[in-house]
Amino acid sequence: QKWAHTWEFQALLKARFSAGSKELADKYLDEISKFVWSAASKENFVEDVQKMRKKVEENVDNKIGERELKLAPGGLRDVEFAVQLLQLVHGRSDVMVRSSNTLQALDQLAMWGYIGREDSATFSFCLKKIRI
Repeated sequence: QKWAHTWEFQALLKARFSAGSKELADKYLDEISKFVWSAASKENFVEDVQKMRKKVEENVDNKIGERELKLAPGGLRDVEFAVQLLQLVHGRSDVMVRSSNTLQALDQLAMWGYIGREDSATFSFCLKKIRI
């Protein structure tokens, strides 16, 4: 936890059971949970998330720029970064926004008042369209 980068906590938000021992996966997820949900208390947390997003943006090939639906500004990654930031900040004290699924997290963030319902619906619609 002490040396982990903020992006590592963002990645761990997506951790979930997929195969193998469900019992082992549950133990692992339980162990990392305390680290993940305390990440927002790290110094410069928000700035670190913003820097990482900027790095991702800078690595988008200029030739494909606006056609890059995932990584370009306004793309899939922007929505995911925003949702993850809100989850990490509010998930410290509100277990209802803890989800490894971005669409579910958006719904929960809206339901509990951390994001506007209209914004949540727009982001959800766009995520579904981009992923098709």
